[in-house]
Amino acid sequence: MKKLALLSFIIACVSFVFVSCAGGAGGVEIVFNQNDPTLVKDGSVLPPNSILKFAWSDLDGNPVACNFILEKDGVSIEEQNGVTEVVTTVEEEGQYKAYFIPVSLSGSRGIKIITFSVNKMYEELYNSGAGLYFKEDVSGLFAAFNAQGQETAEIAFYRLGQEIVDGTNEVINTRERLNLVDTNEDGYFDAWEVTTQAEQNWYVFPTGNYASPYGTVKLVEMQYGKDTIKLVQHILDGPYAGYILTSTWALVGLDLDRPYTRYIDGGAAGVDYGKIIKISERYGSDTVPEFYLLSENNASENRANLTIDVCAPNVADFASVYNTKYMQVAVSYPASLTLASVDFGNFVDGNKEVCAYKILDYGIEKVVLLYRGLIPGNDEGTAVTNFFAKLNFETPEENGAGEVALTFCGDDANRAVYGPLFRNDKNENLDGFVIDYDNSIEVNW
Repeated sequence: MKKLALLSFIIACVSFVFVSCAGGAGGVEIVFNQNDPTLVKDGSVLPPNSILKFAWSDLDGNPVACNFILEKDGVSIEEQNGVTEVVTTVEEEGQYKAYFIPVSLSGSRGIKIITFSVNKMYEELYNSGAGLYFKEDVSGLFAAFNAQGQETAEIAFYRLGQEIVDGTNEVINTRERLNLVDTNEDGYFDAWEVTTQAEQNWYVFPTGNYASPYGTVKLVEMQYGKDTIKLVQHILDGPYAGYILTSTWALVGLDLDRPYTRYIDGGAAGVDYGKIIKISERYGSDTVPEFYLLSENNASENRANLTIDVCAPNVADFASVYNTKYMQVAVSYPASLTLASVDFGNFVDGNKEVCAYKILDYGIEKVVLLYRGLIPGNDEGTAVTNFFAKLNFETPEENGAGEVALTFCGDDANRAVYGPLFRNDKNENLDGFVIDYDNSIEVNW
């Protein structure tokens, strides 16, 4: 049995963004470290009362002064000038954008933006105990261990396996012992490995309060998804008392529809085992009806024309199964770009389709609403396309950069309600469609 002490990692856990700024003849380029599990990625969803830290440097690790602007629903709520690090908090639900502008920058070419949202639905998804998310509240168990003098708890992981009996076609269930491993040696767990009893790792966590740079904290939850395992810590004192630290502990999650479990060893204080941890969907991992964006251009090159595809694998099949008659998604893009045309194509095989789009102008940003309706009549008779829509942009003469992203807005008084909407033949709302808000497209022109 191996024990991995992770207390030092937990103490350092906070939602970080690391930005690297490098100057050159062509201006300043900002590069985000997408491999660090403690950063807030573009498109992240956070619970209210979260604490954030943004830190950046040049490629050699030297501080670079930047102006920082934080917007909520299009309105600036915080600005700091000439800073090399920002610690801030978000309390209210909304759509947020963090702007990083190197002080030495001339023009808009080097500005970088991180978009994220704060939504109570984040907590509700985990609280549901079913679907794509599973939350385990360890606060009560750890408090009981700590009250008996046990300062740490050790956790080992298992999952259901299957084997074929030799010489037969019989399949039997087995228990697989698991380790979390770091396959690319970047310091972070990113895969599961089936192991033996002798080689199985036990991961050590504190059961009580411990110090952090933001005050005394306590580990209260472990959150399991299909891509990550997250730790939730409550800040108990200091200027950030009452806020939440959410960090990604592993960059690998659980297989859909596959039972996992864990064994928590509290030493003389007792043990806890047997809880089934499982996430699931109405479809398998290979048939997820997902909307995401794909650029047909090389992002590193300036282009006079840009084409962004709204890809939608498995969406047409899923829509047909659930008698979907109306689909709507929204895409945001820089106001400097001109949306010259939208190609919808023949998306749903065997159905007549009516498509349209509408552009909403919000100053520095525009949003295009994409509509697709299925009505009685003959199919278009053209080849079925694998994209929901193809956005064709024209660029201005001056150079620039920005982001194109799937988006939504539900409760901003300054904006119309827009975003994904799906209705069936009874005009009832449908769920189950997946929208990839995490991966925007960076464009240069």
